[in-house]
Amino acid sequence: MIVIPLPARQGVGGVVEVRLKNGDLISGLIVFGTGLIFYLNTSGVKPAKIGLSPASFPRLITIALMICGVALIVKGALSRTKTQKALKSSVLKRITAIAAMFFAYVYLLDELGFVVLTPFLIFGSAYLFGGKKLLWNALISLLSTFVIYYVFAQVFKVPLPSFSL
Repeated sequence: MIVIPLPARQGVGGVVEVRLKNGDLISGLIVFGTGLIFYLNTSGVKPAKIGLSPASFPRLITIALMICGVALIVKGALSRTKTQKALKSSVLKRITAIAAMFFAYVYLLDELGFVVLTPFLIFGSAYLFGGKKLLWNALISLLSTFVIYYVFAQVFKVPLPSFSL
């Protein structure tokens, strides 16, 4: 039996908290479902005549993700103690902001290109995860973008979306 009460209560300093019971079970279902969706999306990729298919690596990753999801489901189902974990509204806001940034990134990537858009995603993610040194965040986001671009575009010869007028 899965019990998911979601009572919101006013916490310290006016922060709204949402309490979840059996978080591992819920997290496992979400992780497994996400892995399954991505795995099913690789079914349309044409197999290669020689070597690995372009879908091989994504399938490997999604299978690993689904295994982790099953492990969390089993852990949550076998757990005798019903732990309560509080999700503060500030955490929920950060999760929502990260999700919005990724959706915007995917939507704008073909228009603006990898080199133009990726530093903003990395900078915003670093800031939301607690990196408050703005100059350091900017340096890391620019440097990592150019390293990723060089490795994929120049070494592996993988075409990345580029900006065009």
